[in-house]
Amino acid sequence: MSDRGMKKWLPFNSLVEQKQYLRQMKQDINKAEPPLLSEDQAEDINNILCNYHGEVAEVHFYKKNKIFSVMGKITKIDQNAHCIVVDNMLINVSTITFLKIF
Repeated sequence: MSDRGMKKWLPFNSLVEQKQYLRQMKQDINKAEPPLLSEDQAEDINNILCNYHGEVAEVHFYKKNKIFSVMGKITKIDQNAHCIVVDNMLINVSTITFLKIF
């Protein structure tokens, strides 16, 4: 009598279709909905950016179905391109969900 060993047992995601489906499920679970800001929240963010004087800022922004957080000094505010630069990271102002100055 021969031992079949590992031939009998296959991993749970050994099928190609199953791998793709599981990967898609993980991506769907981690997706965040784009936040909707009220006019007051947008105005508060605008006022903070207008009165910014080199303090440390915490910026939360939405990108590629996720919400990211960056903390650092805002090195550039570009009004023409509607973006800010925080520690060499370009952030579109329309994607900012939260901004706090320390």
